[in-house]
Amino acid sequence: MKAQLAMRALEGLDRFRRRAFLRLRLGAVLAMAAIAASLPAQGQTTDEARGAVAVIDRADLEMSGVATLGDLLEDRSTYNSFGLRGPLVLGSDRMVFLVNGRPMSGSLDLLPLSAVERIEILGAGAAARYDTSAIAGAIDIVLRSDYEGFDATADGALPEASGGGTGQAGALWGGKVANGRLVMGVESVRRSEIRGADRDHSRARWTEGGGFAGTVGVSIGGNTAFFRDNSGLVARAIGDCSTGLGYTGVLSNPAGVPGTGCGFAWADIAWETQRIDRQGFFANFDHPLNDSASVYFDARLAQADTDFRYAPSVGQFTIAAPSQSLLNAVGAASGPLTVYHRFLAHGNRDWKTDREEQDFTLGLRGELAAGIGYDLSLRSHRMDETEAGDTFVSEELAVRAIEAENYDLIDPLSTDPAHLAAVDDMALTMDRGAALDRMAADAVLSGGAFALPGGRAHWTAGLGFDRAEAHDIIEHRDSTGESHSVEDVLGSGGYSWAGERGSRSGFAKLLLPALPGWTVSLAARLDDHDDVGTTDARQIAASWRTGGMLTLRGSWETGSRPPSLNLLHASESVGYPRICDTANHTGPREGCNIFQVKQVSGGNPGLEPDKAQAWRLGGTTKLGFLSFAADWFRIELSDTPAQMSTQSIVDMDAAGQALPPGAEVIRDGAGTITEIRNPLVNTGDETISGFDFRARAEWNSGWADAGLDIRWLHVAEHELKVAGMEQPGDFPRHRVHASLRASRGGLTAAWHILARSGFSNDDETGAYDSWVGHDLTLSWRDAFDMGGLVLGAGVLNLTDRGPSVDSSNPASTSGGYDSIRGRTFFLNASMSW
Repeated sequence: MKAQLAMRALEGLDRFRRRAFLRLRLGAVLAMAAIAASLPAQGQTTDEARGAVAVIDRADLEMSGVATLGDLLEDRSTYNSFGLRGPLVLGSDRMVFLVNGRPMSGSLDLLPLSAVERIEILGAGAAARYDTSAIAGAIDIVLRSDYEGFDATADGALPEASGGGTGQAGALWGGKVANGRLVMGVESVRRSEIRGADRDHSRARWTEGGGFAGTVGVSIGGNTAFFRDNSGLVARAIGDCSTGLGYTGVLSNPAGVPGTGCGFAWADIAWETQRIDRQGFFANFDHPLNDSASVYFDARLAQADTDFRYAPSVGQFTIAAPSQSLLNAVGAASGPLTVYHRFLAHGNRDWKTDREEQDFTLGLRGELAAGIGYDLSLRSHRMDETEAGDTFVSEELAVRAIEAENYDLIDPLSTDPAHLAAVDDMALTMDRGAALDRMAADAVLSGGAFALPGGRAHWTAGLGFDRAEAHDIIEHRDSTGESHSVEDVLGSGGYSWAGERGSRSGFAKLLLPALPGWTVSLAARLDDHDDVGTTDARQIAASWRTGGMLTLRGSWETGSRPPSLNLLHASESVGYPRICDTANHTGPREGCNIFQVKQVSGGNPGLEPDKAQAWRLGGTTKLGFLSFAADWFRIELSDTPAQMSTQSIVDMDAAGQALPPGAEVIRDGAGTITEIRNPLVNTGDETISGFDFRARAEWNSGWADAGLDIRWLHVAEHELKVAGMEQPGDFPRHRVHASLRASRGGLTAAWHILARSGFSNDDETGAYDSWVGHDLTLSWRDAFDMGGLVLGAGVLNLTDRGPSVDSSNPASTSGGYDSIRGRTFFLNASMSW
């Protein structure tokens, strides 16, 4: 008892020390603001001061042919679309999305594309200003808050192949309400699914009577058993493998093991993409209270239903005591048998999801004193999501029924009463409920300061408070209502978690125009989290403009990211990565058949914040009708939550090397991998560096206006280590988006090229081809001499280029939504009054 009291006293002292230290540091931030507030003021900062390196304007959005913000900022960004460097190099979790300069809560689905005026890609300083984890920068989505009138839009996109059709309709209204201004809009988007059987790259392919090597969309389960005889590990098809059941017929060498197996063409049943039905609403209201203050209110609501389908559940499990009839069916003298079986009688797996989001902001802004501005805001974000799935299978109940000879493993569509009863008994359904409640309050002051040779200094400082509670709970139940752990479920993965976090933040930024054309920016941020301690960010940046033709810039920034709530609190989860079992395959890796294996991982409550730092050097120049921009960047991450690649763990185990703490490869008596355990710890280190290049030309031929934009991202260096061991993996090192456009009167035509270079597969046994896609788009303003009418049309992925394929494994593809959808025709219209 005394030891426990002493420990609690030490913990309390540590909490007091950390909180006292935080108050001192936050006090320093407020002191900076107070000192600056007592000095002379100047106006607001420019876009350049905010670090905007590229802008996607309204015309760009209308000419892109995309239907949603997600299409543009998540899928199209993989081609360096409009210079979106941040999401490419580190992923969207290392950057922050802003709406009208304030951090965005919730998903991009909350914002209709018709509500967007422009999108600004911001450079350095996002971590120090908005979020300590945002080392990759920020994207500010600026809404059409000054819009006046009424605008109605309708869009349609239809791929040449079946599926993937999109329909969109929206309306926007803006105008004066009393002494204020209100802008509001609605949008509805529907997109049909794309089925694997409807695309060349994804439909199942195999040679009748051939081998599993080189098949596409075909799995060994099917109905295949592995066991050991006098010759070693062998494989045998279970039963006659009738094609009338969806099987491929008997194929040779499943997973590279000598013998035969019964394959299943799962790709001809599975969907490539979801079916989506989404509605959204937004409103922005700004009302002056007096000459120096105004109140504003932002509301965003969205609701979405999605459907997804996959083939019947497949299981990998061990039958320790197989019946004699089962042994006879595979030609084995005794058990155990490792079985890969498709539960056809349970039918396809279907998931249905319903998601609702609400985001509200109430704020007050104005001038506290001459030239000193303030912005006080209170935000509330709520997300609710439910998901229902069926039909899955309990591994424990399935093995029990097989060993009791109630479930007919040889004929899963048997009509025997005992078999049908076993199918019902082992069937599981899934219910998932997820929610996020977040409240945040921010107070920001800004103003001018002392005079310098280049102009007056400008400062911004503020405090923030944030509280988030979230959960994501998955339950699998059988027909009696009994719950089953996710490790027992065949055909469904996922994990459950619940957590909460409170945070207090302080930040300050000082803009110093030291000399004419030379500006220095200093920024710092500190966040104190009640569960994982403090994270911080610092930034120093400078820009130098010479004669209006050349601007040079550079920055250094550090940041740290707290581990997410799900990484801290997740229960054990099950996944099925594809691996080559190098303990049973001794030949060249190119000849190894890749198969799925059960992997168990989970959250780690002991995770700590990781660290990052970034350097950027670049410049812009303008020579007549030409302009160029180039930036070098280097980003280093350390102590990130990471897992070693599954293949690395398998290779180390096969070579007899010591595995990382907690990692384990589990095999059955036949030597077949049945499970891999892969822990999550703070052992990740990543370095990435490269160049971002942008060129623009604009000229007038006298007959038409023309322009050319080229955006090229090159990753020169990338290294990822976990526990000090370099991890396999590669990605396109070159990404290009080029646009050539010409305008005459109200008619504009544009040709877009989207390209990615080729790259090797994870184990360097093959490579993915480069990918080049072409889009043609047309826009006609004031069409048919009708003022306010804008018509658009075009073809996306004009050459119908499918995803890139791994040369050593045709079943593995890489590509964005454009390549999956194929050649797509679109037409849109908008009318403004």
